[in-house]
Amino acid sequence: ALLKIVWLPRRSYAVVVTRDSASVYPLGKTSAEIVEAVAKVRRSIDGLRSAAGVRLVDFDVDNARLIDAALLGPVQPMLANIDALVVDAAGPFNQLPLGILITDDESVATFNVTALQNALDYTRIKFLAGEVDLSTTVSPRAFLVARQQAPSREPRPYLGFGDPSPMSESTLAGLGKRGAYTRCTPAELARIKGAFENLGRIAPDELQAGVRAFGNGSELVVENAFTDTAIDAQNGQTPPPYGQFQVVHFATHGLK
Repeated sequence: ALLKIVWLPRRSYAVVVTRDSASVYPLGKTSAEIVEAVAKVRRSIDGLRSAAGVRLVDFDVDNARLIDAALLGPVQPMLANIDALVVDAAGPFNQLPLGILITDDESVATFNVTALQNALDYTRIKFLAGEVDLSTTVSPRAFLVARQQAPSREPRPYLGFGDPSPMSESTLAGLGKRGAYTRCTPAELARIKGAFENLGRIAPDELQAGVRAFGNGSELVVENAFTDTAIDAQNGQTPPPYGQFQVVHFATHGLK
């Protein structure tokens, strides 16, 4: 199925298209209510940051359920038998992985009982990621074009980028002289530098899983090889070595 979210200031809408049917409907909460709920769930994922580091907090189960009910509740019968959902997100949904939404009230009620003994045991909760395979698209048109494209004929199966080395102090100090950062105000640049300084390392487990899945011929670009200058140098070769792969995977942070 395809889920497209249409984000509007007061009341937002969703479009769901399956093989046999389609539905356009308003979300079950106002746009302001959803913004607030998404922000709370996002904070519960990110934890509390301070000079001492990041402190984990309890996942916001109630709001994760509220968002799912508002977004997918009206079409639950349509989605009952699907195994894959392609999402064209918008608004605050761009800040939230939909896989962490909770799909039923019963598992929430069970969690509220078991949480009295262990508030960090989420194993009985029915998350959306456990119900369907989730993927994203930037628009319905992009979704259709991707489905019509022939499979890649490149000779190697998988290229994974990730696990970069931390930025050096000199690189951070000169950030305002690089690329798009030259257009940032001093306040924006300070915020971006702070975000880079606080980025934690992403362990290469996700990349290793990709290598195992795609097998021989896979390649990883990690640590000091995963910089803009190192990649530009590689792409200067003929033929470009990174143009030989069927799947390119970025296991990276995002900054907003």
